[in-house]
Amino acid sequence: PGQVIDAWAHWPGNAVHWADWWLQVAALDAPAVPGPPMPPGLPARPRIHLEAAWNRDADAWLAALGLGGRPLVLLQPGHKKTHKRGRIGTVTHDKHWPAERWAAVARTILQRIPRGAVLVCGSVREAGLVQAIIDAAGEAPADTRLMNVARDLALPRLAALAARAHSMVSVDTGPAHLAGATNCPLVVLY
Repeated sequence: PGQVIDAWAHWPGNAVHWADWWLQVAALDAPAVPGPPMPPGLPARPRIHLEAAWNRDADAWLAALGLGGRPLVLLQPGHKKTHKRGRIGTVTHDKHWPAERWAAVARTILQRIPRGAVLVCGSVREAGLVQAIIDAAGEAPADTRLMNVARDLALPRLAALAARAHSMVSVDTGPAHLAGATNCPLVVLY
């Protein structure tokens, strides 16, 4: 017992973010095992450091698409449960938002950021869902201002894009956390 810290005995309540609470717990000493005199100076939020190759890849990819230097907004409509047993399983999930609503967000972004481009992200398996959003956007230009990039986004490229993006709108999913770790401004829907 003298070597154990019960985190729940130190629960500060809902006013403190879980990441900050766990940092507070990490700074505690067990009675029989005193720790260092100063708690570690860890940042409250995790950061990802991009490899130079990731940035070079993203630069070349954006240039090939004619998007170099343009403001980018990333939309991430899918999540790990989007595909269930080989088919899209969105209707019953709390994180699902209909394609028409995503399309309305994309159109509004394009109106407010005239030089911007909206890149609708996802995994290869989500390319159809992403295309449904592009199709639902209707009058939004289906050129380099609104693009289905689901087939082109390995995680290193997504990280590099998020680091340079104007912002991201996403459901609560891994790519949103990745974007947050690059300091990309986020709106996360749940």
